[in-house]
Amino acid sequence: MTKRQILIILLLVVFFGGGTIFGIFTRQGKIKLNDLLVNESPISSQSSSSKIYYTPDVPQNAVITPPVLEDSASPNIGAEEKFRSFNLKISQNGYNPQKIVVNKDDIIELKVEAIDRNYDFNLPALGIYLSMKKGETKKTSFGVRNSGTFIFDCRDYCPLNKKINGSLIVLP
Repeated sequence: MTKRQILIILLLVVFFGGGTIFGIFTRQGKIKLNDLLVNESPISSQSSSSKIYYTPDVPQNAVITPPVLEDSASPNIGAEEKFRSFNLKISQNGYNPQKIVVNKDDIIELKVEAIDRNYDFNLPALGIYLSMKKGETKKTSFGVRNSGTFIFDCRDYCPLNKKINGSLIVLP
């Protein structure tokens, strides 16, 4: 073997070995959540308020919220995954409904409407943010692959002197 061939082999070993070690350390203690890497511990905001936006805890008495529309999310007969559509209205009184309960692996569609002024909808643990003008409705769809409680709130357009929030509870 020539010195050049030895150098190339050595560089390949270092490159692939380093990549493998890096991959192991960056994935340690993480779970995949809608293509986002999220710590298994509760997720808090990046601000100094340290508000919790996700916890793996699920309330014992949680019951599925009746959706506006429900259908099978899979063409497979007997599949448990559902497509569930909800209307979420935002006003100075807060979110209505304030709590939405679904099953793990459901596909969720939210139609979010700003009733009496400009509002926003912030679901940071799933990377969702919508901003609506008064009377406007916006739609977002996403899958929920992990059970737990996800907090949504207003981020930039809240009622006067008031922070509003709600929760998306995902049953196992």
